[in-house]
Amino acid sequence: MQINITNDDISKSLSKILKLESEGLKRSMNTLLSELINENHNAAHYFVKIILGNTLPVPPASGFMGYVNIDRFKYDKEIYDSYLNSPHNQNGYIQVMVKQFNGYTKYSQIDIIFPNQEDKSIRLEDFMLNTEGDIYDSLPF
Repeated sequence: MQINITNDDISKSLSKILKLESEGLKRSMNTLLSELINENHNAAHYFVKIILGNTLPVPPASGFMGYVNIDRFKYDKEIYDSYLNSPHNQNGYIQVMVKQFNGYTKYSQIDIIFPNQEDKSIRLEDFMLNTEGDIYDSLPF
């Protein structure tokens, strides 16, 4: 599903949220937050989720062990090839450890570490648990 949001939609939503007394302050804050949200795809994504009544997903903590579909790494031939036929490949899923959470609005929201690669971490765009294409807390089969 695709939802198209205009600057006016964000502005109206922010006006409902902001309860500043001064119209000038409200207008200024509305303008600033509208621009910030519009500049970042992730910020706009989470803004809409929150407006629709959802909360932010809880990021996995540093040290969290999870599983990522190996297809997520096709963009990096070296990583993909090294794990495709390795004993770490469990029916297409590789166990990874979360190194750190970088923030909700970052393009690469978490850094992960592969098995036997503690000295080398890579950035992973998505982090949501048990969502197709993201990090699973256990093998999804």
